[in-house]
Amino acid sequence: RWPTALPVFYGIKCGSALFVAGLLGIFALLYRSDPAAALLPMICGLGLGFMLPDRVLTARIQARARRLRSAIPAALDLMVLGMEAGQSMDQSIADASRSLKRTHPVLSAELAQLYLELKTSSSRADSFRAFSQRNKEPELRRLSNLLIDSDRFGSSIGPALRSHTKYLRTRFRQQAQEKA
Repeated sequence: RWPTALPVFYGIKCGSALFVAGLLGIFALLYRSDPAAALLPMICGLGLGFMLPDRVLTARIQARARRLRSAIPAALDLMVLGMEAGQSMDQSIADASRSLKRTHPVLSAELAQLYLELKTSSSRADSFRAFSQRNKEPELRRLSNLLIDSDRFGSSIGPALRSHTKYLRTRFRQQAQEKA
């Protein structure tokens, strides 16, 4: 979420490209004493070093998506409990965020950000849309759309969240069975 994240990432890409190229160039010079023989390994090292941060970032994105996906049913259960206890949607999101801080810190941070946006934004739908755009996880997008629709049509959010949680657990169970 830092504004300098993209320039820092490109700096890391360039730095790793130069590092791997230099490392392969040194190994080529140690193996063969001819400096011309080190050119090809250095060029290959540039390409490898430039692509390496992309691969690492992709793996981290996928791991974060798995952590988010696994935490959604627990968060929805906590939100339903809070709303059935008489809390507002905003307060149940804040309580779910606090409760998930130790077990699911990634989703806890996202819900905390959503709560802050709900408090400061003029429109709840805009806050839910921003939550959806921040997270490319399809399940969080569905949750965001569910919350927008429930808010727009004035329907009860508790039963909608409960049925969505049941759907998610069934779907996750089926996916686990397919993998097995």
